[in-house]
Amino acid sequence: KRLTVVELIQPRTNIYDIGIGNSVMVQFSDMEESEVFTILGEADSGTKEGWISYLSPLGRSLIGRKKGDSVNLSVENNNVVVRVVDVFPGDFE
Repeated sequence: KRLTVVELIQPRTNIYDIGIGNSVMVQFSDMEESEVFTILGEADSGTKEGWISYLSPLGRSLIGRKKGDSVNLSVENNNVVVRVVDVFPGDFE
């Protein structure tokens, strides 16, 4: 039996560091264009373009990071450096 605990995620206004409910612009070392992602819960992941779960490899690596930080991410046996370009308040409802 699976227990379900529902917690509504509110848009996060703190932009000092990345948390659940923030939007974040990142630059992947193997891509020219920056991308914006919104970090939400597992159930929200993929329901809209750019929405990712805080439990995803990218989401986990970004939580707690700040603008200018870089993280190493292994994607499909390929190591990529992900740089945090900017952190925004969450923009979702």
